[in-house]
Order: sequence, then structure tokens, then C-alpha cells
Amino acid sequence: MFNWFKKSKPGPQLPTPKDKYDRAVLGDIERVGWSVICINDGSTPYQFSVGMFHTLKHPEIIILGLKQEVGGYIINQIGGTIALGKTIKPDVLNEDYTNTGNYFKTVDPVHYTEYCGYAKWLYRGSGFPMYQCVWPLKSGLYPWDAGYPPEGAEIQPLLT
Repeated sequence: MFNWFKKSKPGPQLPTPKDKYDRAVLGDIERVGWSVICINDGSTPYQFSVGMFHTLKHPEIIILGLKQEVGGYIINQIGGTIALGKTIKPDVLNEDYTNTGNYFKTVDPVHYTEYCGYAKWLYRGSGFPMYQCVWPLKSGLYPWDAGYPPEGAEIQPLLT
């Protein structure tokens, strides 16, 4: 069990694994406190956490439009700092995880089925919170800024 983690006790019993992938994800959650799911199905790649809400009582994290290695690294950095006691606040510029700064936005559960069905399996429904880690384009523009190009919205749609 994740000995380094003493912030809060794990939540309710996790589901029974159905295959080796489920066992690997649940094993990550038991050892680390969360797992990172990477999706690259030919459209916009994205990554999201599963288990942070269970073990850290913190919203899950999703990041869209970055390569698997980058997005996964950022999510793991976020999880590590949360486990050490940092609180993530939505709608505030955060400069801890990316060179360009980022914001956390609350994800509308209407997007859970399309983007994070595995988390729905873990929590047996949509009863968990999630933040989207939103990063700027090279131009420095965020999706809500005037002049944000349409192709940016294809790479990083807002799930708020």
C-alpha cells in the first residue's frame, strides 16, 4: 500500500478486475494512489487519472492534446504534489506543472462517458469530480481568449 501517503484514507471498495488491464490499473492505485490512462485513438490524444479521488479525495485530472509522455508526466507531477498536501484550485493561473502556466477547470460530467469511461467504471458511475488541466498554445492564448484559433479547439476542447 502507498506508505508515503498519509493524507486521507482510501474511499470505498474498488471494483473487481475483469482482466489484466484492470488488475494493472487497480495495482497502480494501490501502490501509488492513482493510475494514468492514455488515449490515442487517432483523434486528439489525451490522458486522465483514475484513483486520485479514491485515495487523495481530490478531483481526477484530464489533459487533452499533448503527447502521452508529456500529459502522463504532468498528471503524475500533479498527483505527487497533491499527495504531499498541495491543494489545486480551479480557475487560477498555476505555474507549477508546465513551462507556460496552466489553469484547472471543472469538467462537466456530461463529458465523462466520451472521455473517461474507465473512471466511470472505477467509481461505478459519474459520482466523482474532475479537473481539466488547460494549457496555452505557443501564442500564449487559452481556449477562452479572444483570437484563439479553431484548430486549437480541436486539439484541446474545453470540457467545462
